[in-house]
Amino acid sequence: MIRVLAIRFPAEDSTVLHALSNVWQAVGLFEKDELRRRTVTHDRLTRILCGEVCGVTKGLRCLGTVEVRRHLVKDRMERN
Repeated sequence: MIRVLAIRFPAEDSTVLHALSNVWQAVGLFEKDELRRRTVTHDRLTRILCGEVCGVTKGLRCLGTVEVRRHLVKDRMERN
């Protein structure tokens, strides 16, 4: 995956790997299915390389917030 993206979007390897690592960790917080996690990570990394960094960051923050709320509701329901 990294080679394909690096060919289409020239950037320093260390920068791409750093972004990939961060996106992979963030997506892993709300995507437990391996295939879905890879797909979402690939999509987000491609968007970052196309210059949509702010959009990706905001989107991941929203998804993280939704996931946290979902867990809070689940915990409250289990208590009752």
